[in-house]
Amino acid sequence: MVEHILFHCAQAQKVWKLAPVQWDSIQTQTGCFKQWWTALIQARSRKEGKQHIALTANILWQLWKDRNELEFEGKEKDGIKVVQKASNEWMEFEEAGTGKEARSTSEIDAADARQREEGMEVRDLMELHIATQKATEGHKMGIGVVAKLNGTRIIADWVLVDRTSLLKIQDEAAAMRLALIKVRQLGWNRIKVINANQHLIAMLKSGKGDNLNTVTLVEDILALANLFQMCFFEVGKNSNMSLCQSISRYALSIVLDEERIFVSS
Repeated sequence: MVEHILFHCAQAQKVWKLAPVQWDSIQTQTGCFKQWWTALIQARSRKEGKQHIALTANILWQLWKDRNELEFEGKEKDGIKVVQKASNEWMEFEEAGTGKEARSTSEIDAADARQREEGMEVRDLMELHIATQKATEGHKMGIGVVAKLNGTRIIADWVLVDRTSLLKIQDEAAAMRLALIKVRQLGWNRIKVINANQHLIAMLKSGKGDNLNTVTLVEDILALANLFQMCFFEVGKNSNMSLCQSISRYALSIVLDEERIFVSS
């Protein structure tokens, strides 16, 4: 289903034809999102590869949002508007990041490794608290995502609407995949993903799903995780998940996704 939404439906095909970045060399991989994404991230070493991947992640996000507007409100944007919105948002984040002091990846990785060895918190770590809620009737699912810098300051939250698979663990995994696509476009590099589903977190840590559906979702999530400088997974206590759980319940009452960015990271 995800491949149809992101690549094969009429709207997706229009959007990709208009997109400023093209991936013709991996077009044959679009039948499997995991294979396509794995091929995509290999382009990081090419000139402006990371920027092209970030823009692509934003296009994927806008396609997903466009699909929700069509399904839940009956609206469909012109393909050019989807591309323009994705490009404009990407350019805004790129411009916001140009003035920040840069250090080499090796320096950052070495500093983070020292901090972990010393039992210290990793600097600039963004925690993503993710929860889902299924409607009592129909196939609507609400997703709540809260982003906290170093586990304390709330940087952003998202209220997302999607379609439930009717299986809790698959819903949680799909929400996690969607959240990682979203935060990739923001340029955050160190991510801790927190979810209350112990079984899902165990599968992600082992790198293995336990059935055909979860195998695909786990592979997709881990492929996305590889795009970040650091990305790991942790079981969240219910007492610490109350905000994202409340947001996921609220999501059932809306039609279009909502997002709030409180401060720049």
